[in-house]
Amino acid sequence: MKRPVVQEVTPTMRTLHAPRPKVVLKPRDEKRVASIALNKEITDRNATYKSILNLFDRRGAEFDGVNLSTAVHRLGSRFARSRNIRTDGTVRQLIDRATQLIGEGHATYGARETANTAWGVTKMGLDAPALYAAVEKVVAEKPEAFKPQELANVVWAYATAKIRAKPLYDAVARDAPYRMALFAPQNLANVSWAYAKSGTAAPRLFESLAATCTEKIDEFSPQHLANVSWAFATARAPCTRLFEAIEARSLPTLEAFDIQALVNVVWAFATAQQPAPELFDAVAAHAVRRMAEYQPQHMTNTVWAYATACHDAPDLFDAIAAGAPRQIDQFDPQGLANGVWAFATAGHDAPHFFKVVAGAAERKLDYFKTRELASVAWSYRTAGLTAENASLIDKLVKVAKRRVRDFDAQGVANTIWAASHWRDGLRLLELWLDIYGERVSSPDAAKLLRSFVTSVAASRDRRGGKPVIQRRFNVRVPRARVPEKASTLRERSER
Repeated sequence: MKRPVVQEVTPTMRTLHAPRPKVVLKPRDEKRVASIALNKEITDRNATYKSILNLFDRRGAEFDGVNLSTAVHRLGSRFARSRNIRTDGTVRQLIDRATQLIGEGHATYGARETANTAWGVTKMGLDAPALYAAVEKVVAEKPEAFKPQELANVVWAYATAKIRAKPLYDAVARDAPYRMALFAPQNLANVSWAYAKSGTAAPRLFESLAATCTEKIDEFSPQHLANVSWAFATARAPCTRLFEAIEARSLPTLEAFDIQALVNVVWAFATAQQPAPELFDAVAAHAVRRMAEYQPQHMTNTVWAYATACHDAPDLFDAIAAGAPRQIDQFDPQGLANGVWAFATAGHDAPHFFKVVAGAAERKLDYFKTRELASVAWSYRTAGLTAENASLIDKLVKVAKRRVRDFDAQGVANTIWAASHWRDGLRLLELWLDIYGERVSSPDAAKLLRSFVTSVAASRDRRGGKPVIQRRFNVRVPRARVPEKASTLRERSER
């Protein structure tokens, strides 16, 4: 009888077949596993606004800093437009809990979690002063703990939410230049935009931003180029080299720009007084081809930029003059005022455009700011179109009389200058002088009288104008000449 063959168990097999000892998790490890499981539920692609809030309702006591920041970030990135998100009680409890842990310096609330929370709250548009104060304290004390993207997200959040936070901005402005080379183009654009939007002065930071942006300009997308140029123009941070680099990078990639980016770039160059004729010519050609995509604000900001930069672009102005009437009811008062100002400043002949704007402006005059009223008056007089649009001018002067207290000397002078009848201008001037007469400086007084004298000269009824001025103001009235219609930009440049 043969003995049965006994298979030898090798050490490897013995190890595989041996029962594994039970792993006993420490309390800290158990919490970490639970936190990871919660985060998987929060970030599940099928998770909804309600499912995230229901999870917090049921297990909120288990949420650590990672879970709280993930939930807030998720709500902000995917569900910011959900109905009632700003008034939901559970959302408020979530934010209060996050504020508490940030304030306590909880171990699970690191720099990343703090930045994500501020970003998410801002995206949701929540009123959370306590949370913003807690985040500001953390960032102001240890900005070096935050990575470049985290710093960029924080300052973006505060600028977007219009939160005054000087200690935070100052701390980031001190720390960021030492690590500027580590900032990606998106971070550079966000930081530039945030400081410009918030109006925070940071010259050293902008110097560092300019140098780094110029060095990395080939990595910039059209949106980055538009945002950075807008930021430097708005912040009045001079940097010719950066603008030259932006122009060089933009020219071959204009087809990739969306309309808003195109508008922002020319607006920025005009505002910063950076000459870029090749760029302006190229953008004008693109704009003419894509005018059907332009919204009212795009149109007015574009012509404003070209007029301010004194760059002649007749085809562009013709395209906007033709396209604007189709959307004229969508123009707000500022857009109407800026539009006619640009056409008048450029000396571009477009009587139909002025007529259409006049009709729209008449319907909205009560909503115009005083500087917009004065700008409209100046524009129609400069374009030589006050007689053709007398109804608008007469109504504008009546509105100005009612709101005369809000006008400055220049605004009154512009409005008087455009008045269809000198007596209307005289009444407006008298009303204004009754309020501010004792405080009028000599230059302003001279400006007002020049406008009035010109108004008399151009009035439909000049009789009696000079004697009234001489009696009322006890001055000798010089001979006035009615100004001719504004010349075009091209004609001015050829003189």
